[in-house]
Formats: sequence, structure tokens, C-alpha cells
Amino acid sequence: MAVILLIVYRSPLLWLLPLFGAIGAIVVAQAAAHGLANAGLTVSTLSADILIVLVFGAASDYALLLVHRYREELRSHATTEAAMATALPTLAASAATVTCAMICLLVADSASLHGLGPVGAIGIVAAFLAQTTFLPALLLVVGRFAFWPRIPRPGAAGWEESRVWAGIGARIARHPLRTVVVVVLLLGAACAGLASLRIDNNPVDDVKGHPGSVVGAQLLAEHYPAGTIAPLVLLASPGQAAPAAAAARATPGVGSVVPGVGAGI
Repeated sequence: MAVILLIVYRSPLLWLLPLFGAIGAIVVAQAAAHGLANAGLTVSTLSADILIVLVFGAASDYALLLVHRYREELRSHATTEAAMATALPTLAASAATVTCAMICLLVADSASLHGLGPVGAIGIVAAFLAQTTFLPALLLVVGRFAFWPRIPRPGAAGWEESRVWAGIGARIARHPLRTVVVVVLLLGAACAGLASLRIDNNPVDDVKGHPGSVVGAQLLAEHYPAGTIAPLVLLASPGQAAPAAAAARATPGVGSVVPGVGAGI
């Protein structure tokens, strides 16, 4: 990861600043997810593992966008404060879009995916806040020297200017409505296959083909009650053990409920 950041930022110092912001965002997101769990939201190990990757990736992306815009504005402003004030608003639209997308997971039937929505949204918000508060503060403290050895000066030309992307941007600016229609149609066509997508919690369904392990699991499922191969363990306090067992017996598809041994805590 350090090598990738060095290549992207092309500076021996600049790559460290976004990394500090990403670490801070992960700490904030994990604390917020812990608060959601205490409030009653299902936070599975899947959500906890994805949270770290999601926050680190989002924080790195937001840092890349902010640093690039900040470098551009440093060529147009005499002070770093003015350049940063102009560059900061670019992150809001991206963070809002991804946050809304994560909230859509609230309609998922799976409890783990249902809980992933708010956890992921909090992760995106934490990444956004870290890279719009902590990272700008670090960049302003270090100043233009953060971009050494290619320090941007007022009035200097953009050495990383891309003719290809500049041309694409100019065409989009001339025909915004046409671009929106084309992009929506292409995305709709790409998502058409999702209409036939079916996902369940059976790990055997994720295995491609018919290896011996899958055939054996299917034979066991045909001749033994549900849950025999991989029983579901419910944890409940002593006072809630009986209501939890009754709720489990009333759940469709549950073959039997066997009380376990108390942990003695």
C-alpha cells in the first residue's frame, strides 16, 4: 500500500498525510459502530471486517480527490488557506452519494446485510469528516512543501494535465443532458442481470460445480434435520434463555432447539 501511495502522490512526504487521516477515520467509525451495536443494531463480523476496508478505501479516495484539487488551486491562489477553502467542497457530493447507497441496504432481508447499511454509512461519513478536517489541517500545517519535489506555485502550469481527460470533460460540459441519458442507459443495461440474481445464506450455493464436498453436504441435508451440519448458536442471558428458545422453536425451518451449557459469566 505504501508503494502505491508513493506512486500516486509522487512525493516522499505527501502520502503519509492521507494515511494518518484514514487511520483516524477507522478509529472513529469503529467507535460509532460499537455505539450502534449497543443501541440494538446487528453488527456482524462481516460488517466489522468490511468496515475497515471500506473506510480505508473511501478515505484514500477522498484524500486523492482533495489533494488533486488542492494542488490545482495552489496554482491559482497565493495562500494555502484560500486554495484549501476552494478545494474542500468537492468531496461532499461523492460522500453523500455513497452514504445514500449504503443506506439502501436497510431493505435487505438478511440481518447481516441489513446491519451493514448503517455501519457502512457511518464508515463513509467518518472517512469524509476525517479527510475534510484532519487532513486539511495537516496539509495547511506542512504547507506547499508537502508536494516536494514538485511544489505548485501560483501561476505555474499544471504538469500533470491530461489531454485525454481534459477533452472528455470539455465534451461532457457541452452536452450534460445527453451524457446523463447515455450513462443511465449503460448502467441500466449493466444491471439487467441483477434481476435474476438470487442470494441466500447457504454457503454450499456459493460453490461452483458439483464437487464431492457439495454432494456430501446435500446428502446430509436430505437425511438429517436442518441445522445438523452447521447448527446456529444463540447467545442469551439466563433470564432470556426460555423466551429465546421459544422464539427459535416458532421459527419456520428450525428442526429442533437444544439448550446449551451456561458460560458461567
